[in-house]
Amino acid sequence: MNTTVKKLKIHQLFCITLMFNISSVLVFRGFINSKTRLWLSVLIAGLLFNLIYIVFIKLFDGVNYDNFFSLTEDVCGKITGKVLGALLSIYAIFIATRVLNSASSLIVNVSLDKTPQILIISLIGAVSVFAIVSGLGVFGKFSVISFVLISIFIAVTFLIGFDNIEWKNLFNKESVRFKDYASDITSYFAYPFAENIILISLLPKTEKRSKRGRALIFGSVIGSLAISLISAFCLGVLGLPMFETQYYSFYSSVSVINFGELISRLEIIISVVLVLSLIIKYAVCLNFVVGYIKRFSIIKREKTVYYSLLILTSAIAALLGSRNYSLIKIFDTYKLWSWLFQLVIPIIIIVFIVVKRKKALTD
Repeated sequence: MNTTVKKLKIHQLFCITLMFNISSVLVFRGFINSKTRLWLSVLIAGLLFNLIYIVFIKLFDGVNYDNFFSLTEDVCGKITGKVLGALLSIYAIFIATRVLNSASSLIVNVSLDKTPQILIISLIGAVSVFAIVSGLGVFGKFSVISFVLISIFIAVTFLIGFDNIEWKNLFNKESVRFKDYASDITSYFAYPFAENIILISLLPKTEKRSKRGRALIFGSVIGSLAISLISAFCLGVLGLPMFETQYYSFYSSVSVINFGELISRLEIIISVVLVLSLIIKYAVCLNFVVGYIKRFSIIKREKTVYYSLLILTSAIAALLGSRNYSLIKIFDTYKLWSWLFQLVIPIIIIVFIVVKRKKALTD
């Protein structure tokens, strides 16, 4: 893949960022300790994350580096930078595996229950890898097309489903404590917002340096608002008792909306459209890991690395299975340690950058 000849366009980076953010909430439900105020917890979490994210983007984009890992090694030292890069790469592999498993589980559970999950996993993974190894230009166009399709689907769903919203489901007086809000805010603060640290690696691969940072910021901010809106929509349509029991909350919301006689069966359409966003996320994660591996020049051919990662993540995703209670248990565990990768490491890098800048000014 020759990324030096063809770079992402500004609007493509925006689409990738937005898809990367909304992919999780389109498929999964989040933590709901804040009950009917879930949408408020999501909104606050997005605001908190974006304040930190804007600082990180400004600091990273303010210096001239070929890639994310060369920056971390320079500002943090080679050893520390490589360790941080390795940790983030492991985390990216985890996200890629989680996405692959969840995307295939959605299709198997709601549409093709008699199809072996490994077959769906292989198909989704192959499409993702093909899109990214074909070049950033092809991947960027694929992202834009996916963005348009999903936007149209969500817009139509909202317009038709607006009458199905029970506003009391969003504003009922519930006994919610501060720690309930804090629990949900930190859940969303870590998932899915702060996974955007991986998207930083796309900045050097995007044209128009003066505008690429803003595209990433706008994509993240609008993504936060979109997630809040989608969460409120699902909660309003389903109601808290049903929402608490549904793993695929957006799919469940769409399934109870009356689309008329023209469309009598939406399961396959819904699952395919939603999986498009997960394909983008999976490809970005693999691109991040390949960028780190290239620092060591272990394998010269990028395609070999991509397909090796495809085999690795597919094997792990298949072992996880497709049962919802198993996936929920994984996410509950994930909530406990994800902050290390998504909050602590980025702040460490920010501190190193600031210290180095101050030191350069004094020298």
